[in-house]
Amino acid sequence: MKRILPLLISFSLIFTLAACGHGDEDTSTEEVLTGTVRYMNADPELQEAWQRIAEAYTAERGVPVEIISSYPGTYMTDLNYALNTGSAPVLFDVHSAAEFRQVEPICKNITGQKVLNQVITNAFSLSKDFVWDATGNFGAVGYSIDSYGFLVNRVLLEKAGYHFSDLKDLASLSDIAADIQSRAGELGIASAFSAVNSTEFCSNLYNACAFPTLESSGYADPQFLEEVPGKMQGLMDVVSSSGPGLSSYNDLSSFIQGRTVFCPAEVNDYSTEMENAIGYENVGFIPLYCGNGDEEKQGLCTNANRFWCINENASKEDQKAALDFISWVAEEETANDILADEMGICTPFVNSKTPRNPLIAMMNESLATRKNPMVNYLDVGYTG
Repeated sequence: MKRILPLLISFSLIFTLAACGHGDEDTSTEEVLTGTVRYMNADPELQEAWQRIAEAYTAERGVPVEIISSYPGTYMTDLNYALNTGSAPVLFDVHSAAEFRQVEPICKNITGQKVLNQVITNAFSLSKDFVWDATGNFGAVGYSIDSYGFLVNRVLLEKAGYHFSDLKDLASLSDIAADIQSRAGELGIASAFSAVNSTEFCSNLYNACAFPTLESSGYADPQFLEEVPGKMQGLMDVVSSSGPGLSSYNDLSSFIQGRTVFCPAEVNDYSTEMENAIGYENVGFIPLYCGNGDEEKQGLCTNANRFWCINENASKEDQKAALDFISWVAEEETANDILADEMGICTPFVNSKTPRNPLIAMMNESLATRKNPMVNYLDVGYTG
């Protein structure tokens, strides 16, 4: 999930600004920087890029930063082992609320810390209380976000006689997709929809359908969740009847080659290849419509997928050093350039870099104007 452009968010989902909280406050007074940062990065392929950020920080601040990693696919096992050694990391990653639950007891309460003031909303942070809309007791701050929805080839859509603005709810998507599917040969395409990765699609659709009721229930642990699969069926039927249906992968190739009009995707699926084939202005992004009766407020499925945690068992000096480091990463141009251009991470920082990606602009609009399903706490792993 890749980069985000700075924006002001004003929608009902954002319960608190990052300035809220009563934890250990940073001070603006001059001080001698001490401590060492041992950062365990969850993604081995990003090791070299993080090393460059670490070297830049050490050169500027004089604080040692060691980047350690794990073998592919073994991060949580390696992290749990490392946390019980004499050289445990003071800063480490988790990828989800489920992973956070495994290490939460040793995660420092970072409420009130400067880094939370540097993200656009605390909706991308995780509470140690496991309350979705918590205003405090944060144990993890999201530093990478993504949105999931349907890509739309605007050129093919208009060739079929429709405008992007016609796609506004489940009913309109269903009717348009069915018409396009019935005229696929005439339009010179294979189908309305590309093949859909069942695990990714069903998990995001579950969250999108559950969110409105979850919000109105006060984020309790509601019994209504068992009713959600029934609410998912409408969009699943649309996808299955107007294309190959559920599969083991998202067929982005068919979309890029102009053989389909709709394709499920994330922000980071946008590529130079897609831009060259379809055109920057011709790629659209719409939500997973659920037919919930309030679909003009339906947003893209947006959530954080990487979080920073501070090891509460580390020395106070090392904890402070780690907090200073991630705060620097959040605001420093050099670090943001590496995060965006080399790591391909879409960050939720106020000072984030803006890359060339039309899906980011549409993600920002969704965040700013709609009730957006942010789903960090809905780790249900639903696969249909």
